[in-house]
Amino acid sequence: MRLVHQFGIIAAALLFLMAAAPAPAEAIVDPRDQDAALQARKNGELLGLDDIREQVGRRVGGRFLGCDCDPHSGRYRMKYLRGGKVVMVDVDARTGDILRISE
Repeated sequence: MRLVHQFGIIAAALLFLMAAAPAPAEAIVDPRDQDAALQARKNGELLGLDDIREQVGRRVGGRFLGCDCDPHSGRYRMKYLRGGKVVMVDVDARTGDILRISE
């Protein structure tokens, strides 16, 4: 009986933590930004993510975690995991040039 009670407390605590967790970034991305980025890519205004990811990955190293594109500023913000730390890399989406690396 005591085991069932402990399990119930643990389950309730886990549910509480899950409800309090923020939504993943992907869930709050503005679809208009995605549409604009896709259109800019089709028009040749932005380099493709695969090309930039390969180029940046060689320089930054680590494991690629994800990326956001702001078609209005023409920048990719890429995330890498390197040495146990998240590294943010701002990249010019038109040229592939690394603008800033934040560790």
